[in-house]
Amino acid sequence: NNCFRVCWSLLKTKKIIWIVVLVPIVSLFILFFKRISFYAQIMLNLSVENYTGAIEQADKALIVYPDSAFFYATRWSIKYELKNYIGAIEDYDKSILLDPTDPEYFISRSVARWKLWDTVWEAEDIKKYEELSK
Repeated sequence: NNCFRVCWSLLKTKKIIWIVVLVPIVSLFILFFKRISFYAQIMLNLSVENYTGAIEQADKALIVYPDSAFFYATRWSIKYELKNYIGAIEDYDKSILLDPTDPEYFISRSVARWKLWDTVWEAEDIKKYEELSK
């Protein structure tokens, strides 16, 4: 009877260890593939020139991942393509706020600012791009 209890408690302990080890790994796996799934849906919409659908998917991704500079960057590229330069600049600003070390965000925002004839801020973005690219 005591042997059974000891064996059972060891078995329970091992189950707990496996749960403690596997749950975080499975959670990370699910989160990773969920992120890829959002991106794939955005790209699928873009492949059939469904820009509205692509923005909707990016919006959904940003609800799940509000701190993702990547999804803001994805959405601003769509807005830029639709000539929504003000909306694109707003998303560039969020991308830069979340990841101020990526020079591509600055050069892309400068192009959108150039489209709006905002040459003063465009020059500032180009300077920052050159500074970060060194």
